Amino acid sequence: MAVDIAVENVSARYDDSLVLNSVSFSVAAGERIGIVGRSGVGKSTLLGIISGLDEPESGRVQVGDTSDPAGRLAHCVVMPQADCLLPWRNALENAVLALENQGLSRRAARAEADALFVHLGLDGAQERTPNQLSGGMRQRVAFARTVLARKPVLLLDEPFGALDTITRYELQDWLRGYLLEAPSTVVLVTHDIEEALVLCDRVLVFSVAGSLTEIAGFGSTATPRSDLISDSAFLARRRTVLEEL
Repeated sequence: MAVDIAVENVSARYDDSLVLNSVSFSVAAGERIGIVGRSGVGKSTLLGIISGLDEPESGRVQVGDTSDPAGRLAHCVVMPQADCLLPWRNALENAVLALENQGLSRRAARAEADALFVHLGLDGAQERTPNQLSGGMRQRVAFARTVLARKPVLLLDEPFGALDTITRYELQDWLRGYLLEAPSTVVLVTHDIEEALVLCDRVLVFSVAGSLTEIAGFGSTATPRSDLISDSAFLARRRTVLEEL
């Protein structure tokens, strides 16, 4: 299977503290990887390095066929925890920003976004401004903008972390179904162990001590969430992640 991301012996500092110490792993094309760890272990720093927005202190990162920062950035799109919607643009206008930047005509960009809005359950919200949207709707618009960037690698940094529990579960279920229908290479950073196991094929657990442990996830199963999270195998892996943290 082709490798979309290769991280080789990457070390990095944040505020003069070593947060990544010779980290290595690879992500196959179309695979979904979850990264779990306590605050300060370098999860977001790693996403910045993969995307090409930052460089490691040592080591090498390759995305697709390139290892230079501009090349990595060309392959990746980053979705941060904050939705970062522009308040003066309506929902559809926010979603098509990347398409406009790529030179697509306004009509073609809106048509592509409209189809995705229907898929995301946002039909009818196209003309609403961000302050007229619920938190969950804002995050779906932000995800639409991420997908419409047409990049092969999605880097998701706590995309649902600011939402209430019920809305977060609803969007996790929606994203799980979306990725089953439209596979993408995904690296998901989260504090939520259950989220990582539900959405991802593999979970990489970053410990405070700097070790990295890999645990199989359930991202490719179509088992309903309510059944999955109560399954003995799921509970056992959740316990293993907790022990590694």
